[in-house]
Amino acid sequence: MLNAPRRPHTILHHYARRLSDFGAPFASSLPRLESATDEAASHARGADMTAQLAGAPRIVISGWACHMRPHDRRRRQIFGLLLPGDVIGSFWRRPEYAFWRLTALTRLTSVSAANLLALGPDGCLVFPDIVRAARRAEDHAHHLLVDHIVRLGARDAYAGLAHLLLELHARLERVGLATDGVFTLPVGQRVLAQTLGFSVAHTNHTLQRMTADGLFIMEGDKMRLLQPERMADLAEFTIVEPGSASLDISSMKGLHHEPEVYHHDHRG
Repeated sequence: MLNAPRRPHTILHHYARRLSDFGAPFASSLPRLESATDEAASHARGADMTAQLAGAPRIVISGWACHMRPHDRRRRQIFGLLLPGDVIGSFWRRPEYAFWRLTALTRLTSVSAANLLALGPDGCLVFPDIVRAARRAEDHAHHLLVDHIVRLGARDAYAGLAHLLLELHARLERVGLATDGVFTLPVGQRVLAQTLGFSVAHTNHTLQRMTADGLFIMEGDKMRLLQPERMADLAEFTIVEPGSASLDISSMKGLHHEPEVYHHDHRG
């Protein structure tokens, strides 16, 4: 008798796995995520998505976006990349985006997670374990911004680019979109340059050096890391996991302080 084909893992499946790292049981989280998320929205490449930050949180299902600060019409500094499995907006912070923008780098699709913030008759969250885990994951993700600051200020172009590529691979691997050092890189050298603060010419030169040194190869839009261990060594790349000493129970206490939670207004 043939076995039934396995259901392919979705981004929500991997997001639920991620939340399990922060205390939300996977077995109960996945069906709740699948039933609670709705209102899919698509955005064209280059679309200004800043207004999405003011609403309830949304989970990116496909596509890439960036947090960026424009300098003028032709220049911008990218300080954060949003990938599938990331959250647009926040599960508990008041949005602050007066001086920066969220822009779609590719065609992007997201689903609303507003229903996860639903309150029961007693005024308490219906899905407290999921929301608490999502808030912890949100706090944990802030180390990416710290990493980016260090990448800009303490690494040369070679090590900085290696660090960025390793980070992208690690994040995409977490949601099932990277395997054995291979992942899709749907953005070009201009976006990499704007992320790392280089000129396009310098970025191109650095990519050529790294290719010549056998660190990776590009096959269309597929990036294949050939020597990830060597790249991690030269870039001093490490992954901060939830189970590390920096995220023990004592450091989590502040994450349960509900009075400071920002309640999104859905009345439009």
